[in-house]
Amino acid sequence: MSGLPEVARLKRAAVLALLLLAGCAHTRTPAQVLADIDTARFVLPTDDGQVYSLAAHRGQVVVLQFFATWCVPCLAEVNQLQKLPARFPGVQVVGVAFDLDAALTLGAFRRATGVTYPLLIADDATRAGDGPFGRVPEMPTTVVIDRDGVVRSAFGGLLEDADLDRLIEAAQRPR
Repeated sequence: MSGLPEVARLKRAAVLALLLLAGCAHTRTPAQVLADIDTARFVLPTDDGQVYSLAAHRGQVVVLQFFATWCVPCLAEVNQLQKLPARFPGVQVVGVAFDLDAALTLGAFRRATGVTYPLLIADDATRAGDGPFGRVPEMPTTVVIDRDGVVRSAFGGLLEDADLDRLIEAAQRPR
């Protein structure tokens, strides 16, 4: 019986070591998680029946906003996003609508808001969190992708102009 406490202590130590190793194996910084997103796999239909592929926009900084037409903070950002190409020539702005009926509503949304940038229709996989960007935590979520197709930042919620400008400027600089 004298060996039983020793065995129990060794088992506890082994379990603790395994837990620590498992935690270390999965510890990644947000930048590492973002950099691992395969943006080349991101292909969705547009509201005008075309197909939009992020891979086709390598060489450009892309500001991608996940939104819904019924989302009030999303609507507040439409004006901000609309003005970006004038402030940052060469930056591509893209909206990804999460509305279930986006194919029917985006035309009216475009006319009502005056949006001139591409509007994409999120598919079931994207809405379910199974697309390249995973689960979108809130509306709006804005993602800034650099010229190499690497996600440089992602922000959930309403962004101030100055904050978005800083994110774009950072994406324009080489890594």
